[in-house]
Amino acid sequence: DLDPAELKNRSTIIGLGAMKFFLLLTPPKNPMKYDPVASISLEGMTAPYCQYAAVRAGSILEKAAEMGITLGQAQLASQTSLLGNSERQLARKLLQTPDRLLASAENLDPSILTRHVFDIAQAFNQFYNSTPVLNQAEISQELLQARLTLVRSAKQAIIEGLALLGIKTPERM
Repeated sequence: DLDPAELKNRSTIIGLGAMKFFLLLTPPKNPMKYDPVASISLEGMTAPYCQYAAVRAGSILEKAAEMGITLGQAQLASQTSLLGNSERQLARKLLQTPDRLLASAENLDPSILTRHVFDIAQAFNQFYNSTPVLNQAEISQELLQARLTLVRSAKQAIIEGLALLGIKTPERM
């Protein structure tokens, strides 16, 4: 049960984020028609979809901490050989971030970054739905650390990508 102030805060963050994301999704030279209903959907290319992916990643990291699992400082690039298909797809998206950010800046086109943030969120959700992250009985500690590093990296990339677009991410949704 949320208190009214927290409900209003979350609603504001999600609502403003939805509007900004929808507007920034269209390349600057293209005509755009704002659809308020589509912009707030939790499915499809929207800020709430991306925000929810970041919140979900945060929940995995919180659950890991509650289980006493500490995340090492290993670099994602050194662990990609441990990862399966959905994990590699997410890692590739994350590794494309500097290039997408540069292209967005050079072309003065925030839609490039906007789409990339969505692509990361989508790859994260595919990874989340197909890959057990915290099932210690079925995976090695090395693989557990690789997957948690991937989760942490995805969360950070989504939150920072949205922030660059002027969009906040709530702690909970």
